[in-house]
Amino acid sequence: MLTLSREPDDAEVALFRPEWSTARLDFSRPDTMRDGAPMFRGWAQDPEVSRYLLWTPHSGVDETYLFLARCEHAWREHVGHRPWSIRAGGQLIGMLGVDYFEHRLVVGYVLTRSAWGQGYLTEALSAFSEHALAVPGITRIEAHVHPDNPASGRVLGKCGYVVEGRLRRHTVFPNVSERPSDVDLFARISTGDW
Repeated sequence: MLTLSREPDDAEVALFRPEWSTARLDFSRPDTMRDGAPMFRGWAQDPEVSRYLLWTPHSGVDETYLFLARCEHAWREHVGHRPWSIRAGGQLIGMLGVDYFEHRLVVGYVLTRSAWGQGYLTEALSAFSEHALAVPGITRIEAHVHPDNPASGRVLGKCGYVVEGRLRRHTVFPNVSERPSDVDLFARISTGDW
């Protein structure tokens, strides 16, 4: 697939900081060589973690390296899905990624199972959402959640997202079914002037 690079607009420049942090977490652009093996061990091969994600568990670390190389390309060329690696105490624990559609963002995330239940995702998503919705021109952040994944919905609710409805036969979750599944559409809207 040929993807042409382009110059980022002002909102993208403000939104896609290469590094940032919260009280307990550090975020950075993914690095294939640094993040590949820990990502594979931490969650990419774990069927429980990937159950409601858009990809199947990786069968080997080379598959993880290939994914990360695509992420590096997306960052470099300002196109497609751009995730940040999330670290707690220096250890890679997950990713938070964004697809940019001018005024609207679609966010996704993953955490290694050992990091579940510690508030890391709420901290990460809250900080990202506050920053993103303060960027001039960004008016909306969406997340699409499988209806059988209430934990993800609870995190979004804690971060100020509300359910706007259910999109019927919207997304294929390959670990659930080969057919498109319904998704719950969560969104958080900018409260400022736009």
